[in-house]
Amino acid sequence: MKVVSILTASTLFVAGAAVAQDTAPPAADTQPATEAAEPAPATPAPESAATPAPVTDAEVDLFALAAKKVQDIAGDETLDQTAKQAAMATAVQETGLDPQRFNEIATAIQTDQALNERVQLAAAKHAQPTELAEPSPEPTEDPTEEPSPQMSE
Repeated sequence: MKVVSILTASTLFVAGAAVAQDTAPPAADTQPATEAAEPAPATPAPESAATPAPVTDAEVDLFALAAKKVQDIAGDETLDQTAKQAAMATAVQETGLDPQRFNEIATAIQTDQALNERVQLAAAKHAQPTELAEPSPEPTEDPTEEPSPQMSE
């Protein structure tokens, strides 16, 4: 559950950076004010806005990797908020996951228990290599060294 809390907090940073990158200036109104404007045709909202696409195993893996990087950046006390947001967005993109998709998945894991479990398993998988990398203390013997002769009396 700790992973979910950290991911949720980290998502806020990435969301801010992603929104800042995706913001476009509004289009200028070219229609004269004296003409009667026709009502715009109703267009359905994109499907992804209402219901995000199913999350693939590859996306779960990328999300877990990106979330780990985002978590590390969030804990970096040497960076200010602006630098953290930029670094987080870059870290997410470097994993191959779009920041918007990262945010969609982060939002979905808050309500989708099965997805949450998949992400936690993937996060544990990414955490394992660093834990296993520590050498275990074992006695070392040089196999080329000859045994020392014992004295017999």
